[in-house]
Amino acid sequence: MDRSKEAVASTGLLVAAIRAAESAREDRLFTDPYADKLAGNTGRALLAGAIAETGERSTVQIVVRTRFFDDALLRAVRVAEQVVILAAGMDARAYRLAWPDGTAVYELDQPAVLAAKQDVLADDEPRCRRMAIGVTWPTTGPSR
Repeated sequence: MDRSKEAVASTGLLVAAIRAAESAREDRLFTDPYADKLAGNTGRALLAGAIAETGERSTVQIVVRTRFFDDALLRAVRVAEQVVILAAGMDARAYRLAWPDGTAVYELDQPAVLAAKQDVLADDEPRCRRMAIGVTWPTTGPSR
């Protein structure tokens, strides 16, 4: 895996660790019962390093963003039956949110990231029709 792909995967583990820490708080904004196992030791170490370097303020945007998008997606599926999560990383919304019957959640990310998440959540059932779609991009050609 090249460094840019490794950084993306590491970010997913860090964000999962942030969601796990928020889920453990008494005054939490959301609960993600899958976040800690998705973060694993690597995610927890990344979070400890981030907090040591920049303090807990560095995690607030992820916590607020998570709650915002949880609420926005659940409002959206009142009229839409499909959700697409780009760069899904270690996001567990397909497993933890109370989706209406018939909701389809498409998770797009690098195949290795999706495979790692599938391994961790192999014993868990999503609460919707979940489709994991591996996406790759060319390493040569016109720049984006």
